[in-house]
Amino acid sequence: ALLRAAISSEKGYSPAIPAVFYLSLYGMPEGKENAILDSILEGLHFRPETYTFADARKVLLELLDRPADSRDGTAPTLILLLDGLNEVSGDMQTLLAEIRHLSTLRGVRLAVAGRADEEALSFLRVHLTELSEEVVREELAKGGLLLPENPAMRQMLRTPLLLSMFLASGQMAGRQVRAGTPEELLETYLSAFKEKAIRDLAEQEDRRWQIEAAMEFVLPAFAKEIHKKGRGLEDRELLPVAEKCYRLLQGRLSRRFFPKWIGRTAAIRGGAKNAEEWYGQIAHDILWKQLGLLMRDAQGRYMVSHQIIEENLLETARKNDGKVRRFRWTRRALAAGCVVLLLVSCIFVYRYFLAPKPYNEKYAENVLYRGLDSYISAGRQYELLATALDAAREGRKAYQEKVMDLKKELGFDGMNRERARKFLAEMLASGEVMPWSGKPFQAEEFETLLELSQNRAEEYAKYAAVLDYTMADDRAYALYGEQYIELLSSLLETDADIAAELYQLVLSPHMTKEFQNSMQTNSYNKDFGSVTRQNEHLTGEDEANARISLARLDGKRRDALIALKKCGAIAAWERDGGKNAD
Repeated sequence: ALLRAAISSEKGYSPAIPAVFYLSLYGMPEGKENAILDSILEGLHFRPETYTFADARKVLLELLDRPADSRDGTAPTLILLLDGLNEVSGDMQTLLAEIRHLSTLRGVRLAVAGRADEEALSFLRVHLTELSEEVVREELAKGGLLLPENPAMRQMLRTPLLLSMFLASGQMAGRQVRAGTPEELLETYLSAFKEKAIRDLAEQEDRRWQIEAAMEFVLPAFAKEIHKKGRGLEDRELLPVAEKCYRLLQGRLSRRFFPKWIGRTAAIRGGAKNAEEWYGQIAHDILWKQLGLLMRDAQGRYMVSHQIIEENLLETARKNDGKVRRFRWTRRALAAGCVVLLLVSCIFVYRYFLAPKPYNEKYAENVLYRGLDSYISAGRQYELLATALDAAREGRKAYQEKVMDLKKELGFDGMNRERARKFLAEMLASGEVMPWSGKPFQAEEFETLLELSQNRAEEYAKYAAVLDYTMADDRAYALYGEQYIELLSSLLETDADIAAELYQLVLSPHMTKEFQNSMQTNSYNKDFGSVTRQNEHLTGEDEANARISLARLDGKRRDALIALKKCGAIAAWERDGGKNAD
């Protein structure tokens, strides 16, 4: 009613006619002084002698304290319509003080709307009367809708807002509305709103799934953050919320609490390369521009379109958060409950009937040691050749002084791979998980790690020989020296990353404190610490991310090998007899 009054008021301004100003208080900043006065100032122009906001406020207050020109001198200068006092969050004392002050000005008349009575304002109270049952019947009949069976719901429809939502729900969904409470009606309304938005979109269209994710997951998260801050939020404040949603939708969590989106995460991303692009699609294009469920003020701050919608979204956000927490903590909570209720019996049942059988500890220990051997051996190869490249960068003289018989040092250390494979086969046959970590062992990647140092021994020896040749030959150094050094360095750093990811995937999950104590006894800690430069490539990634990184690094290594072979240094070395050299 207030908004309609403002829209229908005289558009032109005349000193004899009161100006009408409508202001929604939803999202009004908490504790801001002169919030209403500044909102009025934003749309005004002032004389040249008015320089600052303080000057402008003074001039405006003087104007508002004078009645408009009229016969009896009592007509207001400004009719101020303030909507949604109940939608102001946080401390309202500063805002209420400003409203009371404005109400004392002789040229101002105030109307303040709210769903709850505010005793701090000693204004005349006017309450909207309920619609008659006859009006409700007529409006429903126009829309082809039946009266709800629940008498309490029929009584609720005598409230204009709820009747409007009931009518809109039926029209959008194209069927009878079965809601029995205001909460169910709002859920029906939002569901019908979503159905209408996606009705004409084919199942394979990205926009359909983006709208679903926007309404059911992202908007509730936005509403929670807006409610938490108690004000409208800018892009930079909502972006972290969208980034969190983006990560959750891409992870395994989404399959648990949004199973209907399995296989649709790519469509929900809509071609966005990152969370920032996706935020633009969801917040700007869908929730604001297309659906209008977010409002955006002149300062670019977003708010939910209505407080009752925000309240419903807060409940949805609470449910979504609960699903995530339950997924993450179910096992821990279950274990804790079992300990409290049936400690002894649960331990017995788990140990003898439920727990995966651990591998034979002796075989498992030997497998991990063989894996460590291979990692350490590969690390020494990397560090030796990397140190030679450091010397090569200092110049030919420094290289000759510092690098001795590089090729011989790069040789394979002779570790018995067949014995390691035998330990692996015996270990896998003896159980299901490692005895220290309780996790299964990545046998396939262990084979790759096992081959690492031997595969690189011959390859690195060749690259070392080419490096010796390039540093010794004037023409080869001039043509290929610097390029070969940098290309070989790029390959080495990629190889170090691969070794690190294999360590993190195969060995790291089982390096518990108990096993590390065993390493100390067997001097493996000392050996592991001897490859410091290799260990700097360890990132601490978990198994899943290490597997992803490993796939990426394999492609990077292929590219590095292609670039190295194109350099020309290897071909020159082979032409000069290097290929047949001892």
